[in-house]
Amino acid sequence: MRRGWDDAGDLEQWGPVGEVLGLWQHTAETRAEWTRRLIDRLEGGAYVMADER
Repeated sequence: MRRGWDDAGDLEQWGPVGEVLGLWQHTAETRAEWTRRLIDRLEGGAYVMADER
């Protein structure tokens, strides 16, 4: 998410905009982590897929 974002310092200095950016960053990071864990579980065979029956 932060690839194209010029980190202009502490988000607290940005006021409400910094709050929104912080929420956006946190949401993106946690969703990416959840997706990585799901992929690991799928690759590990945690669930039976329809074409595997």
